[in-house]
Amino acid sequence: MIRCSNSEPGTFNHECGKPAKWAGTHPSGHVQHFCDKCRADGWEAKPVIAWETLPADMVDGCGRVP
Repeated sequence: MIRCSNSEPGTFNHECGKPAKWAGTHPSGHVQHFCDKCRADGWEAKPVIAWETLPADMVDGCGRVP
């Protein structure tokens, strides 16, 4: 399962970790994964320029994209 990787300032790089439902592309081309809550109000989601939903069959159960 892909996990949300949003990390808020001051959390010493502690990531959210909830199951991700969204892939967000940053202006640099970097793709990051987010849960619903972090997509809506996460600090690292603010600069995202494009969103895609993650299909259920995209993850192989070990958190890796096949």
